[in-house]
Amino acid sequence: MLPYPFIKCISALIFLVFFVACNSNQQASKNDCTYGTPSAIFKETTPSVTQHSFKLVNNEGVERVVFESGTVLDIIQSGCDEIEQELRFRLKNKKIPTDDELFGLGIRNLNDMGKLSMELSPFSAWAKAIYDNHTKLKKGLEIELEPTTYASIDKIEESNDTIIRIVLAKR
Repeated sequence: MLPYPFIKCISALIFLVFFVACNSNQQASKNDCTYGTPSAIFKETTPSVTQHSFKLVNNEGVERVVFESGTVLDIIQSGCDEIEQELRFRLKNKKIPTDDELFGLGIRNLNDMGKLSMELSPFSAWAKAIYDNHTKLKKGLEIELEPTTYASIDKIEESNDTIIRIVLAKR
C-alpha cells in the first residue's frame, strides 16, 4: 500500500501528464471533454528523438516517436472524461521470454521516457507506481494503482520484434 502523501503526489503527476497531453486552448462548443482534445506529448526537440509525428483522427491522438536507440514508440490517446494513453514500444529483433522480463522492460521504458525532459517526468512517476504494485501484475490485466488510476502491461509479438503495450488510464 502506498503512503497517502505519495498517492496525492502521484495523482497530481498523473493529472499533469493528461493535462499536458491535452490541448490547453480547447473550445467548449467543439469539445466538452474534461481533458480536452489530445495533443502531442513529445516535441521535435525532445532529447534522443530522431523522428516525430502527431495527428488527430476522430478526436483520438496518434503519435509516433523514433528514438536514437532505434526503438519506435506509438502513443494513442483516447477518451473524453475517462481517458487512456496506450504506449507501444517496438523493440527490434527482441523476444521477451518471461512475464517478469516484460514487466521490467515496460517499467524501464516508462522511467527512461520520463527522464528525457521535465514535461515527460510524470511517466517516471507512473513507472514507480507500477513498480510499487508489480506483485499484482498479470500480463494484459489492468491493475488499480490508486482510486480511478489504472495500468496494464502486455506484449504483441510480430516476426522478430516485440511490442510492449502499456495502457495508462484515468476513470
